[in-house]
Amino acid sequence: RSMQTPDGPANKTRREILVNALKEAEPTIEKLKKEMEVRYFDFGRELKAAEKPDPAATGEQTAIGFALESILRESQGQGLSGILLYSDGAQRGLPPHDVDPRAIARR
Repeated sequence: RSMQTPDGPANKTRREILVNALKEAEPTIEKLKKEMEVRYFDFGRELKAAEKPDPAATGEQTAIGFALESILRESQGQGLSGILLYSDGAQRGLPPHDVDPRAIARR
């Protein structure tokens, strides 16, 4: 729910700022798509594939570590180049989704 906090410029929510940042990055993302597969995911407690990030952030948790771990597990053997994580950085996962994001990022 932290992404629903309207503490950005012009009282925008953190999620609105994230979605706007992705829109601004779209030309660069389109160039990347010519060279590699680009996929979007939304996450709260669970990881969900998304066509584009949903403007609403309705999840009850922010399980960053669990989301990263899920991406790594799903992409094994597929040549993962990297992960760009757009978040406010608030790790709020409850067991069993409380995986330490720093440990997963080191992988």
